[in-house]
Amino acid sequence: MIGRGEGGCTWHGAAYALEGDAVVTAAAVTVQTRVTLPEWSGYAGAPAAAQREWDRFRRALMDHEYGHLDLVISHLTDLDRRLVGGSHSNAEAIFQRALRDLAAAEAEFDARTDHGRNAGTVIDVSIG
Repeated sequence: MIGRGEGGCTWHGAAYALEGDAVVTAAAVTVQTRVTLPEWSGYAGAPAAAQREWDRFRRALMDHEYGHLDLVISHLTDLDRRLVGGSHSNAEAIFQRALRDLAAAEAEFDARTDHGRNAGTVIDVSIG
């Protein structure tokens, strides 16, 4: 794998109980992300055509990885608010459903883009 996005998502909440199940009154969702892109140590000494191809490839790779981040944002924004108001088990179910929906959206994104290949993330090493 050339470019890579990774991260994790957790939540915790405060609850109170009147009678029966505790109700989640506040929740905080923590999302950690990291995108790793390749570096080319020989870039400065490479021919201009090779540098242009590298720049094109790296931009395409970055765009693809940021497409994954866009999905994280669209699926997890306001998740903390969706966890409040029901039982802890209900909040956990909502949280797990959001993660499953995100995983499905990312799998569809990678299938549609062939993991970025059809968006230019393959470098032509013959240039230069």
